[in-house]
Amino acid sequence: YTITYNASDASENAAAEVTRTVNVIDTTAPVITLTGANPQTIELGAGYTELGATVDDGSTIVIDTSDFVDAVGSYTITYNASDASENAAAEVTRTVNVVDNCPIVSLPVDNFAITTSSETCVAKNNGRINITAATELDYTTTINGTDYSFTSSLEVDNLEPGTYPVCITVEGFTNCEQCLEVVIEAAESLVGTTSLQANISSNTMLVDIKTGTAQYTVRINNEEVGVYTTKSFTVDVQHGDALEVSSSLACEGKLSTKVSVLDEVSIVPNPTRGDVTLSLPSTQLQTINVSIYNGLGIQVSSGAYSITQGNVVLPMSGLPQGVYFVKLEEENAFKIVKQ
Repeated sequence: YTITYNASDASENAAAEVTRTVNVIDTTAPVITLTGANPQTIELGAGYTELGATVDDGSTIVIDTSDFVDAVGSYTITYNASDASENAAAEVTRTVNVVDNCPIVSLPVDNFAITTSSETCVAKNNGRINITAATELDYTTTINGTDYSFTSSLEVDNLEPGTYPVCITVEGFTNCEQCLEVVIEAAESLVGTTSLQANISSNTMLVDIKTGTAQYTVRINNEEVGVYTTKSFTVDVQHGDALEVSSSLACEGKLSTKVSVLDEVSIVPNPTRGDVTLSLPSTQLQTINVSIYNGLGIQVSSGAYSITQGNVVLPMSGLPQGVYFVKLEEENAFKIVKQ
């Protein structure tokens, strides 16, 4: 570019024009980026296929494939470019490996490490498959109907529980694959059993967890009383307590039960010729409501009886012979034979 300079004095005498030349030059070299795999693997006899490259400023790329020979070996393809200002890009190379058989055959037996992650919660469908390859090649696989390409690692997520066939092939080869099946496990629900361990002095609830994720939080009457990491543990309880067990995953649900020591009542003697004694485990109850019904379902007596040292005496000596049913707190019923 030319810049001109002119001047005139008060008498209009003009100075000789002076010019300055300004050169704007480009000193930024273009940058070449390869597309496709590097290294590239080609089967013997298939011939060379150029995977291409790009330049950030649109300059023309000069690709030199003269080193390539369709014979087993490793070859180098070079990529160069210069812009209009003759700024040369840094040369980029691609390694091309020509092999004469399925490369998977020659890989170590432990080349592929495949791991799975189970569904975390029921109906989440968030299982995962991870594949890692020790030797980098242009691998392809199809999982759950979707095609994937990778060189060293692959992660496929959002999978439903089930069995998935996984066949890994090398791009450019036919009849060249390694196949296996992997399983995505369904999420667990919190499942277990509770059993009351009752005696005259105390009551404990034995909790056995069958499935569910530790740790386990126990609440009694909505108050947290303990956290356990083992699948079997005991908790101190009282008659009427509402016991609830939850796992570390809220979506696994809860294990709940209502504590009733009346399930553990014993009645002696039975059969009987007179009164009977009910023996109850440890309870904070002072009295208990008892109703007696004959074999026809007719109530013959009902009342609140005092509990003394865990025992309740039921007067039955005045009842005729027959079969009777004793109901406690309108819940638990026991059969008594009066002789």
